[in-house]
Amino acid sequence: METSMKKVLHIISLAVRILLAVFVGIMVVLNVYLLIQKFAFKNAVPTVFGYASAAVVSGSMEPEINIGDFVITRARDSYAVGDIVMYQTAGTGGEMIAVTHEIIQIDENGHYITKGVNNESADIKPVPPENVVGKVVAVWRGFGKAAEFFQSPAGICILLVIVIVVWFLIDLIPGGKKKHSDEENSADN
Repeated sequence: METSMKKVLHIISLAVRILLAVFVGIMVVLNVYLLIQKFAFKNAVPTVFGYASAAVVSGSMEPEINIGDFVITRARDSYAVGDIVMYQTAGTGGEMIAVTHEIIQIDENGHYITKGVNNESADIKPVPPENVVGKVVAVWRGFGKAAEFFQSPAGICILLVIVIVVWFLIDLIPGGKKKHSDEENSADN
């Protein structure tokens, strides 16, 4: 009975290690891709398979979307009045920034007139369709600050430390890692 329990624990620990390795691999590839998009191509909001995400840093959409929330958008072929969208626009220093506002009108040129629900007036510049990143499909309350932290160098280091600690903690689980003596004993029998 004890041998079968050790086998089960060994299989579970192996599965956890494989999942951790896959997770770390995906995160490394994704972060490298996003960094290249953001810094080499000056893309304020990189997308992956039509999806993008960002932390909300202003209260212009409160109470629907609050400061510190995390929004996920999905690219669409077209957008309608009432859609909450994320778009890229030039910031005060000329750098591209992401803005999440509601479409309140579509002008004769097909550009979107947007407005933060907490703002008194519409945004000054109409948004060309090519600047729209996507429609908001999910809002994770309060997760924006954590997401921003884990995208920073310090946050990435902490995530890696957590993964490494979990990796080695698996060895402490009885049966989590086969010992050489166990393998030799089973070979002798």
